[in-house]
Amino acid sequence: MSVELERVYPPDTRERFEAALDAELSRRIQSLGESPHTASECCAPTRACFVEAASWGVLGVVIWVATLMYLG
Repeated sequence: MSVELERVYPPDTRERFEAALDAELSRRIQSLGESPHTASECCAPTRACFVEAASWGVLGVVIWVATLMYLG
């Protein structure tokens, strides 16, 4: 435990503080699965992202095969 936490919160209130932090963290983690977050653009899977990833993968394979043919 950090020195700052020990100075600010005496031992009797420290456990309540840590429980409050755990509850807040749990609430925030659960909110990631709810509608406002899952409906946002950053969470929505898009076809463009898949196409770009597949294109980079294909390009990598082409470069790898070309390198093997050049060196082999």
